[in-house]
Amino acid sequence: MSKLYKCKTCGVSHTPPTGKGCTKNKDIISDMDNHAMNMTNLIDMISEIKDSVKGFAERLDVVEKNDAVTTTKTTASTLDSDNVLQKHVKARMSELQLVDSSDDSTDEEATRKSKLSKKSGRSKTANDVITKQINWPHYYVYRGPDRKPATYEDLSLAEFVHGYISCMNQDRVNPATKVRMLEHLQSLTKDAAQYPWESVRNFHAIVLHQHELDRLTWDDTSAVQQLRDTYVTHQPASTPARNGNGNLSSVTARFCLPYQTGTCHNQGDHATSKGPVKHMCAYCFNTTKMHFHHPENQCRKKQYSKMPADLDSKNS
Repeated sequence: MSKLYKCKTCGVSHTPPTGKGCTKNKDIISDMDNHAMNMTNLIDMISEIKDSVKGFAERLDVVEKNDAVTTTKTTASTLDSDNVLQKHVKARMSELQLVDSSDDSTDEEATRKSKLSKKSGRSKTANDVITKQINWPHYYVYRGPDRKPATYEDLSLAEFVHGYISCMNQDRVNPATKVRMLEHLQSLTKDAAQYPWESVRNFHAIVLHQHELDRLTWDDTSAVQQLRDTYVTHQPASTPARNGNGNLSSVTARFCLPYQTGTCHNQGDHATSKGPVKHMCAYCFNTTKMHFHHPENQCRKKQYSKMPADLDSKNS
């Protein structure tokens, strides 16, 4: 085995050649260069990885923001479409006095008006276009131990009067209007004793509906009278009589003979041995098949029919 000498060139003991002919220095320099190159490549690779991570983080941030916006929109959309959830939220906010509870009715009213506004006038009825709310008699009528609310169409006369007076005694009704309403009620009860209750009740419903349409007030007594003449007093006498509850009688009404000469002592329609009779004009009934509540001896139609033609032309 050859002896190793310390090389003066590289400072390491190795086999010849040593000194100026030493090749170890070149290998070391080459290894250092390779190491430096590898370090440079590693640094470049780390920089690329860092840039990639940074870009991924930025993209992830954008995605998270978009998800947050989408989630918010979805939540709002879900709340808008969930009526039950809306009611619970509004009720809780109302308990905390964060909102006015009257807003609920306002929202419902706005929704109702919005739906009506989308309905074609061709398919609308008068019931769809009321302009103001008023009280009806059946609002104050409840029946039986369960206190079930009544409907207007099946109100008896007694129930109607109770509901009507309840409407009239509302605080917002001024004294002058109460007087008009009381006069109207007196007229209704008088008509109910002479005409079918169903017709009288229907007449009042028409009056109330005209109020809802803002076409009529309680001061328009002449207009109310015209409606009364149309829907109540022009009832044919051959129509089966009805009692105060609107129930049909089994006998067709006839006129009272003593009433025609003013000798009947009964007040209003009454029963006889031949059946019920009505205080109505016999002449008007025989000529028009309509019943009018005046005796035949006071009938103007009969008087005019007997008037001479020349006198009649002068009066006209």
